[in-house]
Amino acid sequence: MGSALDLLGELPAGFSSNVSGSSWAHYDARKLAVLPEHFNRSIFDPPWVSQVENPSLLSANEVFNTGDFIAFDPSFFTFIGPSAKVSRVINFPDATNHEGSCYIPSTNQLFFAAWGFSHNWQFVLDGATNTLHNITTSPPTWNAHGCVHYNGFLYVATDGGEDGAGGQYTSIVKIDPRNWIMEKVINNFYEMLFLGFNDLDIDRNGNFWVTDSTSAWGRYMTAFAPPTTPAVYFINATSLVPKWVYQTSGNANGIAISSTFALYVSSTGISSGRPNVKDPYKNRQLMAYDTRGGKPQLRDGRLFSTTVNYYCDGVRFEQ
Repeated sequence: MGSALDLLGELPAGFSSNVSGSSWAHYDARKLAVLPEHFNRSIFDPPWVSQVENPSLLSANEVFNTGDFIAFDPSFFTFIGPSAKVSRVINFPDATNHEGSCYIPSTNQLFFAAWGFSHNWQFVLDGATNTLHNITTSPPTWNAHGCVHYNGFLYVATDGGEDGAGGQYTSIVKIDPRNWIMEKVINNFYEMLFLGFNDLDIDRNGNFWVTDSTSAWGRYMTAFAPPTTPAVYFINATSLVPKWVYQTSGNANGIAISSTFALYVSSTGISSGRPNVKDPYKNRQLMAYDTRGGKPQLRDGRLFSTTVNYYCDGVRFEQ
């Protein structure tokens, strides 16, 4: 195996000159199809932190590991363009998990939550000044996990929690970003508790599609044992009738529905259980389904994608 340069994919004109100040790399599978022994990695690690011995491969992996943008397919360069840039706005401790982000166009703010511990406050980042605020809705929203901005409001999927200390059960809530007033939309499936909502999306008819998961239970954020398995629910926005439409394999995570009503669900049994453990032998797939115009009946399930490493968490669809 030659030098590290021999292992790096070619960059298109305009990218190698660092027009934006960004560092670019192309992971060309053809150049890395046959590697010198010895090498291996965990499925939870990206390729460039693989345990390798070859000096050229070590150097190439260092380029990948420090790059701002890594392309696995050359079409990525056309999609993103040479002026793309990554700017670090806020630094958080590595242990801080971010969930439920929603951009609020009317105020140029980003709403998002920390996750993994029980609390009743959220973050708001001001887009003009990069100033970070803690906010508490009225009444408080416990353990926000997923969010969609729709018709000027934030619709938030929560895990619930602290049920015996003034908290709330797993709910979809509606938040007015002008005054942070919150109202609950739904918190039960025919008088049964939901497990802990992980994510939600709203289709163009205004109806909800939501994943119910064991993630909060696995982090001891809810006190009750799951009454059933992780699932996908459809909730009619007018009647508020909930319908169980899919039982996921292991755990349910991100969800998105396209303008043509194709539904995408991240099934992540790889991260489940109590205490929460990561099991490389369980499923980690992004599935796609047809809904025939937004009907609560999933058809033609098919594997849409799997990740090179780790698993797909949240997912959003853009036309």
